[in-house]
Amino acid sequence: MSPLPFMLFALGSGLFLLYWLLKKSFQTQTSEQYFVSDRKTALFPLVATLVMTELNTSTLLGFASMGYILALQQLCWHWSFS
Repeated sequence: MSPLPFMLFALGSGLFLLYWLLKKSFQTQTSEQYFVSDRKTALFPLVATLVMTELNTSTLLGFASMGYILALQQLCWHWSFS
């Protein structure tokens, strides 16, 4: 299969995204609109933003690695008394 359709799709998507971002960036006129969204943010998006800031990728990977280490230690401890 030729990579040409994928490359055309990626290029088209990138150009559309660039157009959309430039269009949106010129709609912002004051720094208050940029930083606090004119204070029109509802409660759910605000709380979701704060929660996802706390639960980032490094936190999730850290919990997964600690679970692996602790489970491995428990298995080794169990095997030592068998």
